[in-house]
Amino acid sequence: MLHSELIALQNDLHHTHARMNTLLSRPVNAPLAEPAQLRAMPPPARLDEATLLDRLRAQNPQLRIADATIQSFEKSRDLAYNNRYPGVTLGVAPNQFGSTIKTWDLMLEFSIPLQQSPRRAQERETEALLSASNARKEALLNQTQSELSESLSALDSARRTEVLISTRLLPQPS
Repeated sequence: MLHSELIALQNDLHHTHARMNTLLSRPVNAPLAEPAQLRAMPPPARLDEATLLDRLRAQNPQLRIADATIQSFEKSRDLAYNNRYPGVTLGVAPNQFGSTIKTWDLMLEFSIPLQQSPRRAQERETEALLSASNARKEALLNQTQSELSESLSALDSARRTEVLISTRLLPQPS
């Protein structure tokens, strides 16, 4: 049974080694430096879940991208709703003869939205895109919060295991 567990641990070590090299943008089988000593576990006071959730919401790049996408779709929606109203364009241009300006041209243009069905379809489309973007952000937020909670739980388990090993499983001085 211990041999089986040893094989599983070696497999996990290989996968972790490959993942670390991937995160460092290096070839998968590149050698990694052996750690000189284990890093100390962070104190539980620094790992307050509420504080970390606030930092996650404020600083996560994926959530910032989702916010930017939502803002983009909100602007598209606003533009689609602005197409309901007539548009007016006014233009003034000078006419030059030789080196002097003798006349001016004046242009006045009206844009009247007569075809309502394409405009309404565009409004529904932008609303649907905005709604989908909000749903994607909410799903991403739930996923990242879940990953944070899992990581904190794993860290707590590691801390308790460290205490167990150092106080009960190591030979005690006599």
